[in-house]
Amino acid sequence: MNGKVAVSTLIAACTPNSYPNEGGQVAHGYQLTVLDVLDQDVAALATKDLPDWESFCPEAAGKHLADMGFTLLSDPSHPDADSWSPAGLGYMAAVTRTHNASSPTSADISDDGSGDGWHDAPNLDGMPLYPDDPTMY
Repeated sequence: MNGKVAVSTLIAACTPNSYPNEGGQVAHGYQLTVLDVLDQDVAALATKDLPDWESFCPEAAGKHLADMGFTLLSDPSHPDADSWSPAGLGYMAAVTRTHNASSPTSADISDDGSGDGWHDAPNLDGMPLYPDDPTMY
């Protein structure tokens, strides 16, 4: 490297769909989302529901990221950079694109035509990704 630290504007967040119980297990799985933090609206580029997960599994999350066309950011000068960090109830990691042709991009995300202001990506089984209006969150 040329002395510069690798920086990604893409962040993967893996968050539980319900509050964990006393043992740390969740009843409704997790959701894995890749966000572009430099987009004015913090655009969701890809998302995957993981309903069977009771707890976070970094190795499996990495495999799901690969299926979505992303990988954890690697920087040889910072070996800890390619790992997940706790963030609130979930986990976050810097990611980069793998240029997987089947992965959705921001260009793939379009209005779903329902008229309710939600967008979705055709490569994600029609799951709504984010609303036009942030007050709808």
